[in-house]
Amino acid sequence: MRPVKVKLHFIRHARNRMRLYKITTEDVEEVFRAPLLGPEQEGARSVLLGKPMRKFADRSLKVVYVKEKDSYTVLSVYPLKKAYWRTKR
Repeated sequence: MRPVKVKLHFIRHARNRMRLYKITTEDVEEVFRAPLLGPEQEGARSVLLGKPMRKFADRSLKVVYVKEKDSYTVLSVYPLKKAYWRTKR
């Protein structure tokens, strides 16, 4: 069975972060397919955390996005510096 392809659009900020941290579109798609945590709402934005298999073995990857009608617009992508523990309040 072939994995489902997620339709993503990246704004300039997200593409720049991906270039800076050497994150590929496949890494982002992998987080969308199998997130460790999320989606969580931060205002109008949603957040996913995941660990792509090929990279970032010791850190999670954070993807900030907005859901469109039939796709997702990725606003920012970056690896977290430390272990990420979010508490619900």
